[in-house]
Amino acid sequence: MIYVGEGDKPVAVDVERFMRATHVLASDIDDPEAITDLLNTAQEVVEKATGRPFGPGEYRFTAAFGWWRRWWFPCCPVQDVTGIELIGADGVAQAQPLDGVRVAMGEDEPQLILAEDWAGLAVDATEIRVTARVGAAPDDPAARTAQRAIVLIAREWLASDMSMGDEGEVVPPRLSFGALRLIKQARYKRPHIYRGA
Repeated sequence: MIYVGEGDKPVAVDVERFMRATHVLASDIDDPEAITDLLNTAQEVVEKATGRPFGPGEYRFTAAFGWWRRWWFPCCPVQDVTGIELIGADGVAQAQPLDGVRVAMGEDEPQLILAEDWAGLAVDATEIRVTARVGAAPDDPAARTAQRAIVLIAREWLASDMSMGDEGEVVPPRLSFGALRLIKQARYKRPHIYRGA
């Protein structure tokens, strides 16, 4: 899953919201850019762990293509499909029509459904590349839980000393029990990968 939308990726928690949530004063922050980076990193952690990107925004997914006509997205929610390409064994991508393509159960268990007469089924392809509008609105209950996890993680990272690893990379501290519980509450896990329709 790769963000491919126009402009910057939607931000779940900005610096001002973080400051309000943690009761940090503007005078206490030496480098607002560092806080922004910290929040963006915490958002990446939470989005990956929960399978719930913030948005909505456009994301691209790639999967093996073959006998199936129903595919479960690895994240939730999914609003709609905005593009499909099929990739042949030669690596060449061919754009496909969206007629006969739909998203089912987008809020709960998002699935890409290909109709029996979808033109792409006649193409000899090994991969499918799907672009879809994905992501939870800020007022979604799961999104609010994930936002609390982002604030908690960023606050913990800010309060701790980030240690350096063997290769010189920054090693963040382990996530606290509270952050892990919030992530678990918001987690989406798809029930299936492929299934014939």
